[in-house]
Amino acid sequence: MKFYFDYIYYRMAQFFFKRDGSDAIRAILGISMVQMLILFILSFITVHFTLSAQYLHLHSKQSGEIGVFITLLLIFYNYKKYKGRYSYYREYWQDEVRSQRLLKGYLVLISLILPWIAVFLIATYLKW
Repeated sequence: MKFYFDYIYYRMAQFFFKRDGSDAIRAILGISMVQMLILFILSFITVHFTLSAQYLHLHSKQSGEIGVFITLLLIFYNYKKYKGRYSYYREYWQDEVRSQRLLKGYLVLISLILPWIAVFLIATYLKW
């Protein structure tokens, strides 16, 4: 999984390089967003099938606070991990073949969009 997020970071940092430079703050926030959405989806599935609706309704405020706390932790962790690492990853993946690069680019795009679609489907399922 580490390699997966490293590559997404690299491609997002490359996309936003002119605006962010090698710090790539937007890429770090994007990685954190994807990780948080995946955690949300997994926790929703787990909690939805194990706890009652009344219990979930009573503790919805606490779960929101926990979600914000986990998001901030992920941002801090990813900032420490990826800050200034763009040049390292650029050197590591500099020899990619064009067809392989295009395929991985589509996979990155799907990886950024798919969690949002899943959250939308969950929201429609719950009729928020």
